[in-house]
Amino acid sequence: LFADLYDNIGMDAQQADIAFLTSCAQRLSDGGVLVVNRWSTDTEAARRHRAAITEVFGDRVLQVSVRGGNNITLAFQGDIPKVVRRPFMDAAQALGVRLDIPLQRHARRLWDENTHVLE
Repeated sequence: LFADLYDNIGMDAQQADIAFLTSCAQRLSDGGVLVVNRWSTDTEAARRHRAAITEVFGDRVLQVSVRGGNNITLAFQGDIPKVVRRPFMDAAQALGVRLDIPLQRHARRLWDENTHVLE
């Protein structure tokens, strides 16, 4: 499930609302993932969003920052899958070459920003 709710003013407040996030979580199948794109220069809003996601999904959350100020959150219905670093990076490299995007750089950043969860 992907949430990228913006208008001409910025991110829709609903995207960080507990009721909305709970509704999203209830609609995920086992093993499902909610992906939320957030952009904000407001650090307090970012903190509130992280707190809301954590309240609904607990420690089953990964986040990665990308250029331009966006933050991508992956919130898992079940446990975060076990990922082995080297095959993960190799797969990111191969897919990135095929799609002509710097996927390995994003994969490395995802890993580095979530070392508390990924081993």
